[in-house]
Amino acid sequence: NSPSHIFERETCKVETGSKQERLINSVARDTLLQLLGTVVEENGSIDCIARIETAFGVGGEQDKELCSAVANLVKDIFGSGCYYFDSQNNDDEDEFFGTELDINKDKASPTLALVAQCRPWEFIKTDKLVRIAAADLDLWYSAELVCDASVASVTSNTNTEKNLMATNYPKLKASDKISTQSIDSSLRQDTIAHLATRALIDTALDLRLYRRADLFASKFYAFGGPERFAEAR
Repeated sequence: NSPSHIFERETCKVETGSKQERLINSVARDTLLQLLGTVVEENGSIDCIARIETAFGVGGEQDKELCSAVANLVKDIFGSGCYYFDSQNNDDEDEFFGTELDINKDKASPTLALVAQCRPWEFIKTDKLVRIAAADLDLWYSAELVCDASVASVTSNTNTEKNLMATNYPKLKASDKISTQSIDSSLRQDTIAHLATRALIDTALDLRLYRRADLFASKFYAFGGPERFAEAR
């Protein structure tokens, strides 16, 4: 059994909301913070950290300290251009595609998983991160996970279409079957969900991956909007 499977099995034995559960989660959070602070310098396993977070689920937008630690990891792996608090990179010329940094794909994938789990939106440029993940690294699945998390952050539906992944959708199936809810006019048009999903759709369109763009534009119609949906069609 992997460590994450052991953690999940043991956690399931603890009563929800109990003092024991709170203690376990506190220890898990402290462990995550410590590992995140040393993983790059010590060449540790980011995948292991992501698995621990998956097992315990202690991350979230409300935990600013953990979000900041994940954002620092994003900066180390993807470059400072994806980090909001780096004033030297606010006006990047490579807005649409990529970075000059040689990104390790094996480290990028679990880092994106941590982003989706912890949601450090206020610390990172999520739309640029999505573009780099998809266009430069071909990590479409991971980029879509980040988009799913961004949608969950601004809607009451935390399991949009039960997290059906457009990246894995059968090619011969109708993309209409993965369409999300209609446009919510009460939402601002510059939410993190709008920025992230539009970046994903636009990246697919720019790379002329029209079938993939159609799937994304259908799934994220409520955020990509009718114009992108029509263009992808």
